[in-house]
Amino acid sequence: MVRVKQAFGIFILGMAAYYGWIAYRLFASRWVDPAEVRASGEAKLEEGRYANLDEGLAGVVMDETTLVDPAVQARLADYVKIKLQTEFPDEPPDNLLMMRIGAIGLPAYAIYRPKGMLTSENGR
Repeated sequence: MVRVKQAFGIFILGMAAYYGWIAYRLFASRWVDPAEVRASGEAKLEEGRYANLDEGLAGVVMDETTLVDPAVQARLADYVKIKLQTEFPDEPPDNLLMMRIGAIGLPAYAIYRPKGMLTSENGR
């Protein structure tokens, strides 16, 4: 019986070593070099990405970029433009307007021809 206990003890130690090796390989495959991460981040910034959320949001506001472009203004001159930005998108009347234009999030933009809708945020 002692030999059986010793055999099972060796088996258990072998299994522990095996799973320990698997765990080591799993974690070792996820180690990164901080210098590589820094270089990658700097390359992304040079490509035009933003360093933080505030800079990114300031750079993509349609009111300050797309909608002030003279070419865009000229093409949209004959259309009715609606921008919905609200604090309570789930309450009437804002939720009814969002359903009408097919918006799934805010801010939502819709562009209407005088006799019907041309396009909206989600392409309907």
